This record gives sequence, C-alpha cells and structure tokens, in this order.
Amino acid sequence: MTTALEVLSEPLVLLTNLCALTLAVLSPAFHYHQFGEPTRMARDAGISAAIVCGTVIAVYGAIKTFRRDIESGTAAVCLSHGVSRGGYFRAKLAGLLLSCAFCWLTVAATSVVMVNGAAIGGRVAARTGDIAKIWGPSLAVALCPIVLPFVLGAVLNRFFAFRFVLSANVLALILSILGLFYRSDFALAADHLWSLVGAVLPVPVWLFASAAFASRFKANAAFTFAALVVVLQLPFLKGWAILPAAAFFVYLGEVLFDECDIA
Repeated sequence: MTTALEVLSEPLVLLTNLCALTLAVLSPAFHYHQFGEPTRMARDAGISAAIVCGTVIAVYGAIKTFRRDIESGTAAVCLSHGVSRGGYFRAKLAGLLLSCAFCWLTVAATSVVMVNGAAIGGRVAARTGDIAKIWGPSLAVALCPIVLPFVLGAVLNRFFAFRFVLSANVLALILSILGLFYRSDFALAADHLWSLVGAVLPVPVWLFASAAFASRFKANAAFTFAALVVVLQLPFLKGWAILPAAAFFVYLGEVLFDECDIA
C-alpha cells in the first residue's frame, strides 16, 4: 500500500494520466471520418492511451521506487526488522501493480464513456444523415476527469492539507467511474473493457523487468535496459508468452535483489 501511494503521489504519474485521458478523449472527438464503424476511433484511442499510460507508469514507478528505497536506506530499515528480501521484493511488486491498475482503470472508464458517446453519436447521425460525432453530453462527462481533479485537488490541498497529486489522481478515478453511469450500454462497455485488458497484459512483464534492473543498476542504466526490453518484446509478447516472461523477470528480480548490496 505504501508503494502504491508513493507512485500515485509522483507528479509524472499525474501528468501521464492526464496525457492518456486527453488522448482517449480528444482523438475521437476531433475525428470525423468514420469508415463504417462510429466507435472505431474511440476504441483505438482508448487502447493506445491505456498501453502508453500503463507502460510509462510501470517502468518509471518500478525504477523510481526501488532506487529510492535502496539509496535512501528505507530498504535497509525494512530488512533489519525481519522482513525477507524475497518478501520485500514481492510486496513492492504488488504495490506497483496496484498503482498501475489504479491508473489503467481511470483511463479505461473514460475510454468506455467515449466509446459509448461515439455509439450514440453514430445512431443520431444515422437518423439525421449528418456526420457521425461524439455525443455532446458524453464528451462533457469524459472531460470532467481531465479538468475537475486539478481544481478540486487544489481546493483540498489549500484548505485541508491533502497531497495535491495523490488527491488529483484519486479524483480522476472517481470521476471516470461516475461517468460510466451516463447512458451506459453495458454490453458495449464489457466488450471494450475486455479489449483494454488484452492490450495491457504485457505491462506487468515490463514492470517486473524494470524492478529487476532497478535492483541491480542505477536509474539511468535501469531505464535503458527496461526500454530495450519493451522495444524488443513489444511485437512478440502475446498470449501465453506473457506468463513465462513474467515468471522469468520476477525470478531474475529476486535473484538480483538478493545479491544487492544494501547498506
């Protein structure tokens, strides 16, 4: 839980969330060429946003939190209180996965709102003969998680001393989920969510790889190795290949962390 809160309090994570939400909302909103399927652009934009958001947060969060714990002495303090290295490593991975799931759900919920809005707009266009556009109220609902968290987060920070970045990330998730209840087509939502889950399945592998590299190397080297893994695996990491890759990097991470010199 501490790791998840630490990652969600990072300004870069909030910025990445904002960029992903903006991509998921504005790309289909300004796309007027529907080649026979009104929801296609909204679906593709949401999937792209989920992949980009998940990858950046997984790699950055894993390397940042592991290097910070090792270099600041936090890991040494925890290990001196009877926590095993393997248990510590796996607990950190669980927290990182939780933070990634948190951000993915934010983007996924907003993407579902946009796909639903595209479907409604397509039905309206079929009746009127106009160009298919995103349904206006759905677009307004999808914009709320982009705009309102900053305003409400600033208010909570100013008057109640809440952490701004963490508050904004939590508010973005809440507003995204609330948006699902506006004229939702739950069959359409379930189908799109399944596509989003499939798209981000490789992300935990890259998270585990980043954590493994951060256990042995400094941040710059760990980022370089993680980027190479993402680039080399991206075309091939599909289906059942994800499981052995994930198991390998978890095992590698535990070995490297066990050999890490923690003062």
